[in-house]
Amino acid sequence: MLVDAKQSAAFLAVVQWGSFERAAEALHLSSSAVSQRIRTLESHMGCVLVTRQRPCVATKDGLKLLRYLRSAALLSEEMQRDFSGQCGPITLNLAVNYDALDTWLTPVLAQLAETYPVLFELHGDDLEHTLRWLAEGKVVAAFSSESKALNGCEVAFLGYHRYRMLASQTFAQRYFREGINRQTLAAAPLIGFNRKDQVNHTFLQRYFNYAADACPIHYVPGSHAYFQAVLYGMGWGMIPTGQGEAEVAQGLLRDMVPGCYVDVPVYWHVWQVRSVYLQQVSERLQSLGKAHLVQVEQGAK
Repeated sequence: MLVDAKQSAAFLAVVQWGSFERAAEALHLSSSAVSQRIRTLESHMGCVLVTRQRPCVATKDGLKLLRYLRSAALLSEEMQRDFSGQCGPITLNLAVNYDALDTWLTPVLAQLAETYPVLFELHGDDLEHTLRWLAEGKVVAAFSSESKALNGCEVAFLGYHRYRMLASQTFAQRYFREGINRQTLAAAPLIGFNRKDQVNHTFLQRYFNYAADACPIHYVPGSHAYFQAVLYGMGWGMIPTGQGEAEVAQGLLRDMVPGCYVDVPVYWHVWQVRSVYLQQVSERLQSLGKAHLVQVEQGAK
């Protein structure tokens, strides 16, 4: 089933921008022209592809088409680069977790961008929620804590993000002088990333049989800002490997429960698309990622 290029461009623009009006601006068309192209495409496909709401999102059938169109666009861009003699880079959309960006991932992506003719467009989310970007066809690959591969995707285990309970020395003296127990946890402010984050909950339940919701909580939705909040004594928090080692060594931060941690698995999910550049980047990223993440035998933790 062939899809008209102008109609598919209108569909992709509406999904990307979330409205017919913004899609029209991006395509230098009128809103009615974009709407007509979408209606014609839906008639051709025999189903509704986009919801008429704010923001406009792809329907279940639209998500199926979206993934194929994104794949085709990537291959077309790659083919045009190889056969036209033009040397411009191709764009790879990735869903990434915030902690990875602030620890090991950014220098890895910089190395890949220097090696391969690619540009990265990154979409940040919690590790437990990045896979939805891949399922919706908005990205070609994603880091996720989920091990099950989506239909049409491959998955590889990379390692673990390891989180430790850290606090500033002054904070520890103020709130945990008598040790960590239910009474002190109930009084000591906790730094939460957002309400979706489960690392604090897992740690407290595993080692203290205590609910994180019973703690006073500051929410700081930014990986670097989260670390700064812990460093300056705003509260205690779960800090990943790659952050805080120097501050612990300098005595600015304290590992409150040495030897106790939460390991969050990291999986690399990527489309099964015959793109040379995507395959090369994927293989190299997996190799570099494994070198930066904690490696322990799965099932042995």
